[in-house]
Amino acid sequence: MLKKIFDKYFHYWMVFPAILLLAFVVIYPTFNLFYTSLFFKNGQLGVTRFVGLQNYKKLFFDANFWQYLGHTFVYVGSAVTISLILGLIISNILNKSIKGRSALRTIMLLPWMIPLVLTGITWRWILQDIYGAFNALLMQLGIINQSIAWLTDGTTAMIGVITADFWANTPFVTIILLAGMQSIPDQLYEAADVDGATGWQKFYNITLPLIKPSIFVALVMRTLFAIRALDIVYALTGGGPGESTEVLASYIYNLGRRWLRMGYGSTIGVILLLITIALVFSFMFILKPGSARE
Repeated sequence: MLKKIFDKYFHYWMVFPAILLLAFVVIYPTFNLFYTSLFFKNGQLGVTRFVGLQNYKKLFFDANFWQYLGHTFVYVGSAVTISLILGLIISNILNKSIKGRSALRTIMLLPWMIPLVLTGITWRWILQDIYGAFNALLMQLGIINQSIAWLTDGTTAMIGVITADFWANTPFVTIILLAGMQSIPDQLYEAADVDGATGWQKFYNITLPLIKPSIFVALVMRTLFAIRALDIVYALTGGGPGESTEVLASYIYNLGRRWLRMGYGSTIGVILLLITIALVFSFMFILKPGSARE
């Protein structure tokens, strides 16, 4: 009798540890985030009181929130788009039979293996105005006559942060897309060759439709990494000059850890979570990964 019960519910016991882990690392923190956002919590004053939706109403009049939200969309949109385009190009090259392909794949992974804080510090050195490698290269090529302080201008500083981000994360996108490309049967390309299809036609009509699930995964994962980016921003610019490279993730960090305004920081965290969910559903609607092979 006991054995029959065990066999009947065996599959539930197998997934129970995963469900327990999911509840511990995802469900509880998410619930706690929503719960904390309903309170006024100030660690500096030692005050905690229930305020309901007052924190959410406050967002509409918070100029910093709207400014950093704009920075976040610019940062995430640019970095993710460039990573996806470069990932498609590089994975398409690495999918071909070229000399040294294994070595190129290994080299390509190096930027992704470097911790993001170290990536930010490295690019801060590269873009440094006096001793930076980028200025030195441009001067050697005769493009500029004197050093440019890239990180003291808001526009060029944001471009620098975006560049560091897609440099570090493009290999991740490339790996996912390359795996998708290698699952495509060679017979499809051979049939296209018989029909006289060009390289672009094969890519557009065969490769691109069949790697839609891989594109979806890469796009979602890349967006999740970028929208919560804090390491590169802090290590490279610290949110400056001024507040020109501050994003919502760094704003949440400042509110919660530096200014101890846990309630309001949690409120912005909830909004960031909802934005992330909306973006993921948008990707699902646009790419429709489930119908990629129809």
